[in-house]
Amino acid sequence: MSLLNKALKDIEQRDGEHELALEPTVQLPQARPWRNVITIVAVLVSAMVVIALAYLLIPAAPKNTSDSFDEAIVADPSHQAKPPTLVIEETASQPKQTSSVALTAPKGDNSQPVSATQAELNSPQHANVVEDNQAEPPTSSQQLPSSTKPVEAAQAMVASISEDEPSDKPIATQPKAPQVEPPTRAVNASQPVASSSDTAVKVVKALSVQQRAQRWFEQGQQSLRFAMTNEAIKQFEQAVILVPEHEQARSSLAATLYGQQRLEEAYSVLINGLKVAPETLSWRVMIAKMAIEQQQYQRVLEVLGDDQNARATQLGNNDYWILKGSAARQLKQHDIAKVCFTELVRRQPNVAKWWLALATSEDALGQYHSARGHYATALQLGGLSGPSQQYALARYDSLQDTP
Repeated sequence: MSLLNKALKDIEQRDGEHELALEPTVQLPQARPWRNVITIVAVLVSAMVVIALAYLLIPAAPKNTSDSFDEAIVADPSHQAKPPTLVIEETASQPKQTSSVALTAPKGDNSQPVSATQAELNSPQHANVVEDNQAEPPTSSQQLPSSTKPVEAAQAMVASISEDEPSDKPIATQPKAPQVEPPTRAVNASQPVASSSDTAVKVVKALSVQQRAQRWFEQGQQSLRFAMTNEAIKQFEQAVILVPEHEQARSSLAATLYGQQRLEEAYSVLINGLKVAPETLSWRVMIAKMAIEQQQYQRVLEVLGDDQNARATQLGNNDYWILKGSAARQLKQHDIAKVCFTELVRRQPNVAKWWLALATSEDALGQYHSARGHYATALQLGGLSGPSQQYALARYDSLQDTP
């Protein structure tokens, strides 16, 4: 047994020596720690780039914190030496993105601004504040996470200070931005508030009744130009309703109605006008023209009474004398006709027909001498129609022997 064991041990020893003599089949590369350093640096650079892009792309917080800061500021005259105040300063290079928190000494103190950590260590009053209020905002030693918005975090921190701390504790202050005060409200709701838009409102002046009637009249004339007769009648009626004495509107309305063969309506419009303004001679002349066409001669003499002679002479209206003289001659009222044609001869002495009409009236009244002379004047002026010239020549010859 001992020999067998010995033989086995020799074999094991030979196998071990043989294995140690073999060359390694797998070679491991040497470790290079500098590659790990490069990887770590690349990761840090990437993280910084991401943080910088986040600061640039995140929208800035609105500037509305000054109002809450102003409301939080409370003056305490009982303390001569006020505790240091918390100031949030924004960097000028990147506004609204990074902020630093520092404690500033009150005015009148010669000490320089110190950091929040030094204030906690050196100021016993600040230490008491921390003990009394557990909601004290973090100091500059407690940095805000870089991935969050610094300005919003500072605003939340200051808001918690203004809500939780009493008036005798440090109060957050910030440089106040200029504000535009809102317009003062009126004491009574019924009183209008002045605004800038009032200057742009145009003041529309109300039209008088006469102006409105004139506009209706002008619109009626425009409608007549486009043969819109019914519309014109309505517009003229509106003008007459507003101003009953509107001469042109009433005349146009009567003429339009007469053109539509609405004779009685046209007469009624003019007669009602004379009731309002009896001195309007043009309406009387229109009634006389319509009556002549309808051979209503008596109506002509009624509307053109002798009381209107003076006004017709003043206005120089020849139509008045023509219509009245023609109606009087048809009615055999030669004395009225003689007055009318005498006025026409005076006004238009070169018109032969007026001389012939005057001679006819005098011939009917038995004034043959003056009639013969007027027949002669009419024949000398000429311009008479054939029948009128023959009649004038015959009467002139027949009156030769008449004294």
